[in-house]
Formats: sequence, structure tokens, C-alpha cells
Amino acid sequence: TLLVMSDEDLVQKVKADLDCILGPECRSAQVVDAAIVRLPNAVNWYFPGSYKDMPDLQSRRLPNVYFAGDLVRTRHGSWSQEKAYVTGMEVANRIRNVPNVNQGIIP
Repeated sequence: TLLVMSDEDLVQKVKADLDCILGPECRSAQVVDAAIVRLPNAVNWYFPGSYKDMPDLQSRRLPNVYFAGDLVRTRHGSWSQEKAYVTGMEVANRIRNVPNVNQGIIP
């Protein structure tokens, strides 16, 4: 698990993962600075099987209630701040009755 790894081990793991993903240019690059932020009291709501319990963008029971944030069930593949932004845009588009284009995201 990543939680028990030292900061240096985490940096080395990320570098190795990026080397594998990005190839030769990344392998020749050197890490010159890194910051590891540990948030021991932070909460991660995601776990295997949790997707089915996330709310949809629009409430099934109250048609004028919408949800936005990283806990909303959508087809967009991001999490955290990115998903909060995207679901906010999707909800705004639904409220404005903008048709779904490119999975409903119109900036």
C-alpha cells in the first residue's frame, strides 16, 4: 500500500510509473523537486462497489433537485476537483435545457 511508504519511496514509485507510461523521454528526466502531502484525517468515499450507491445528476424523486460534486454518478472518468467541475457544468446544462453534446459537457 502507498500509505506506509516513505516520501522518497513514493517519489521513486511515481517516477518509475511515469517512466513506464511516458517512455524514453521521461526515463532520461530527473526529479528535481517533489512534495508529498499526507492528510491522515482525510476521507475517501470511494471503494470497490460504491459507484452503484452514488446519486445521479438529477434526483429521481424530486425533479428540481440536482447533485454536483465528485460523488455523483456520471460517465465522466475523473474524480475530485475535476469531476466536481464537470458535474457542475453538466447540472447547469441540464437546468438550462442544453442538449447533451460530448457527454453533456458544454463549457
